[in-house]
Amino acid sequence: MESLQVSYAALYGATTLMIGWLLHWVYKWVNPPCKGRLPPGSMGIPIIGETLQFKSTPSLGIPSYYQQRLKRYGPVFKTSLVGQPMVISMDQELNRFIFQQENKLFQSWYPEATNSIFGKRSIATCIGTIHKFIRSFASKLFGVENLKEVLIRE
Repeated sequence: MESLQVSYAALYGATTLMIGWLLHWVYKWVNPPCKGRLPPGSMGIPIIGETLQFKSTPSLGIPSYYQQRLKRYGPVFKTSLVGQPMVISMDQELNRFIFQQENKLFQSWYPEATNSIFGKRSIATCIGTIHKFIRSFASKLFGVENLKEVLIRE
């Protein structure tokens, strides 16, 4: 009888530790560590994030996913899509600043799911001068002038 009570106590203790660890993990997911301030937003369900809401809103204009978050959080918000936490900006001036400062203050990045689709050695995974070199080389091959020569011969 006494050994049964000890095993129940051990089971309760292990269950309490597992629940505590799970709650801590969910809290860390919802409030990711950051050296600065993160914008408002929701990280959604752990691991999945808000991917299901994002994928279920096809639209020809601005998808309803973005419209809802723009109304709720403003033009800059945090979210989690395809298993990756990210900050999304719908502010025109901020996006222009980000693109002007690429590889100085900001770096292009694609979710791991995108890299697995396009490949680990695609142009999307290249950064800095390598990306610029490949982009200029590809634009010469597939640019308007070269395509006119190849496709429309006189």
